[in-house]
Amino acid sequence: MVLVILQALYNNYFPEQRLYQVLLAGVVLFTAWSYAQGRKTSRDRDLHARTFIITGGFTSVGITLLQSLASRGAHVIALTPLDPESPPTSTLIDLLRSTTSNEQIFAEHCDLTSPPSIHAFASNFIKGKDQRLDGIIFAHEYRHVPGNPSDPEVPVRMRKEGALATFLMTTLLLPSLLVAPVERDIRIISVVNPFYAAAKGKAVTNPRLQASLTEPTIMAEGARALRSVILMRHLQRILDALPAAQVPKTESASSAVPVVSQDQQKSNIVCVTVSGGISRTDTVYPMFGVEESIARRVLYILAQPIIRLLSRTPYSSIQTILHALFLPTPFKLGSSDADTSSDPTAPSATSESTSTSSDTPSTPKPAPRRTKAEILKPGALYSDCAVLTLGLPVVKEDEDAADELQELRDEVKERKGGSSKDIKTGSSTDTAAGPKPKSAKSEKAKAKAQKTEQIELPNDGEYGGEVAGRKVWEALEEELKAWEKEHADAAPAAGSEKEGASTHSL
Repeated sequence: MVLVILQALYNNYFPEQRLYQVLLAGVVLFTAWSYAQGRKTSRDRDLHARTFIITGGFTSVGITLLQSLASRGAHVIALTPLDPESPPTSTLIDLLRSTTSNEQIFAEHCDLTSPPSIHAFASNFIKGKDQRLDGIIFAHEYRHVPGNPSDPEVPVRMRKEGALATFLMTTLLLPSLLVAPVERDIRIISVVNPFYAAAKGKAVTNPRLQASLTEPTIMAEGARALRSVILMRHLQRILDALPAAQVPKTESASSAVPVVSQDQQKSNIVCVTVSGGISRTDTVYPMFGVEESIARRVLYILAQPIIRLLSRTPYSSIQTILHALFLPTPFKLGSSDADTSSDPTAPSATSESTSTSSDTPSTPKPAPRRTKAEILKPGALYSDCAVLTLGLPVVKEDEDAADELQELRDEVKERKGGSSKDIKTGSSTDTAAGPKPKSAKSEKAKAKAQKTEQIELPNDGEYGGEVAGRKVWEALEEELKAWEKEHADAAPAAGSEKEGASTHSL
């Protein structure tokens, strides 16, 4: 009976004269779906004995990422604002442990909307017995934050708190990462939404990319993503400008080949930004506002064919994240990859040995052309498993501010020879003679001059340049101070505020 019904449907709706049109439509739909899913990473990596901290690990994309890392043997710490022993969280952790055969999966309490909670987690982690940390994945800012017509301040606050949580967590854990062995490959990955291009014009008029209540949702989301891109690039500049760590040494039996040149990598800590594309669950679902009304829910259900055709599954969304984790860095370039990046004009070892061992002279064969291996680019934005160039205009320093800053730099240099003032800490132990700052100069400008004298950052022009990165960094510092002041009534963990206060400014 079933076969008869299927045959009748086939004869009525798929006649033989339309068979080619049906096949062509199927091929077009499959091609569109495959293109919308994006590229899949061709790399893989063994993550045993490596520790990662993940924020936003209990979203759909976060859970998929947890499973992928756990299946490769990684030690994963997922942060959650809920009680780790609560039934939903504990059940999910137990399920991941059993399906991946990995017991090193843990959930830790950390409310990313509360600075005291972030301070407490960072303090406990640093003071813990196992302080090894190989990477931090900030996935909590990937989920779309929809507009709220009834209260426009709610989405603005959510976006600001997400960015400040990333900034605060990074600065609190960075000191422990800086003292890690140079042989350790450490990666900081920030996952952003795919609307960063919408805020390219705003980055020129408002380099600090501060939010506004009147901005459209796509523009506000794009500014949030672009701010994270600029922040990670500037953080990489700071890490590269610190006293350069020596290239990791390798033993004779090791397969790692360190790269002596520091043009490609200057620090063993690599910061990158990753876009997961338009996700079905973390981008489209919040955009429809399904939970706000029944009408929106019905509309979301009716639009399912188009949504499933043009949006990505969680598995496809994490491919670029995994690509950024699996790609080798120049410090950890494997021997096989090193062979592919060697000089194509050099003669092969086989031909040289053949010509020297033979009595009769022979013409050495040219070495086969080798392709350069793909390596992780520090500070870059990755999308669809490739480096993305935004073409963001370089932000220029105001002429007055630049002149004032240069004057103060010169004064700081002169004072270094006539006073025992410690430029790094700002403490003065001697009042020796020397040119004093003019009274018209503000203390804020003087502190900026001392900071820029201490760490000179190159203006590479990438993602707005050094000026854009500095403006975003300074804006986050100011917002962080106000955010912590708002939560001053909450009791932080003992000693955590004192330990983290000095790490906000680098």
